[in-house]
Amino acid sequence: MAAHETPSPRQRAPFGTENSPLWEHDESEDEPFIEVIGSLNIDLVTRTKRMPRAGETLMAQSFSAGFGGKGANQAVACARLVREKLGGPAKNGTIVHMVGAVGGGGAGVDIGAQSYLDHLLKEGVDPGHVLVKDNVPTGTAVIVVEEDTGENRILITPGANGAIQSAGELQLDNFPGGVVLFQLEIPIPIILGAMEHYKNKRKIIILNAAPAQELPNEIYEGVHTIHVNEGEAAMLTDIPEDEIEAHLPEVAEFFRRRGVRNIVVTLGSKGVYWRDYNRNDGRIPAHKCEVVDTTAAGDTFAAAYAVWLALHGADNIETACEFANLAAALSVQKIGAQASMPFLSEVEEISGRVDVPGEDMVVRGSEEGSYEDEIARRRLKQRAGSTGRRSRPRCIDG
Repeated sequence: MAAHETPSPRQRAPFGTENSPLWEHDESEDEPFIEVIGSLNIDLVTRTKRMPRAGETLMAQSFSAGFGGKGANQAVACARLVREKLGGPAKNGTIVHMVGAVGGGGAGVDIGAQSYLDHLLKEGVDPGHVLVKDNVPTGTAVIVVEEDTGENRILITPGANGAIQSAGELQLDNFPGGVVLFQLEIPIPIILGAMEHYKNKRKIIILNAAPAQELPNEIYEGVHTIHVNEGEAAMLTDIPEDEIEAHLPEVAEFFRRRGVRNIVVTLGSKGVYWRDYNRNDGRIPAHKCEVVDTTAAGDTFAAAYAVWLALHGADNIETACEFANLAAALSVQKIGAQASMPFLSEVEEISGRVDVPGEDMVVRGSEEGSYEDEIARRRLKQRAGSTGRRSRPRCIDG
């Protein structure tokens, strides 16, 4: 098919059904492609029985350090959600690129840029488009988790994420088609520049507008889906946070008037609200489960939604939300950010036992392995001039 031709949308059964497993794919199509543009941080996590009051010192339960950042979290979640286990082959040959920056040294926490890149590679993410910024530390997130509720508080120091000078400095994909996933932990001018780069390239652009901050109106133009939680919706619309649930159609209309085609609002324990470009909308209840740590829930949801569109097309956001809702519910049952993100096998397994969103669910673990050989093979293909590495969108009208 010529690059300028727009293929017709593919019709699929709901995810996880007997006739349409999550990895169903037409072998005649190119490999699905997901590019995640965003932050890479070192997470410093303290777990405590409760949050300290102003001026109060408490003894915490535990401390850990690991890889994080909303961009890297979502890239890792995407890579896991197209694999049955760590080191396994990607379903449909899906490629996940991470675009961002890590520090090459400087004051602050620094575990080494190569360690982070090796970690991404092991998880199945191609780190070849991650910049290493000299004399700047990698971004840092200080996370405090309240053990009794699983709720968290996060403070971010941008580091290398804030040292990106322009979108032109990034190694952005130039091929048509595929999904691009943004968050808001890199400078807004960089995001705007990257979005401008992708105009007329038939990309499905998803904006996870987190963390909450004011945004210029031009950021919304051409966005296929915006994903916000209640706090982010309140910040952007000026509707009080405690009134968001009662005004979800107004929230959706706010974004629609600014050029966004589809709107997704995650409501925590109250589920998910969605509205598509045809003004169809609906609510999906949350799954009942034991909440251990909510740190990765939003990133897992955003990644799962992106994976669904990459594999199944852009025309059914309700089903994409159902898949994402299930993946996010699995993530809150484990401790940590990237460590808690489920593999496709876990979502597929649970989807066979949870017929209706809102029912009880259980989570199982996964195995480890290696992915370096697969990335090396793909890079050789690219150098040889192969064109079979991009997913052309099934339908960008949704």
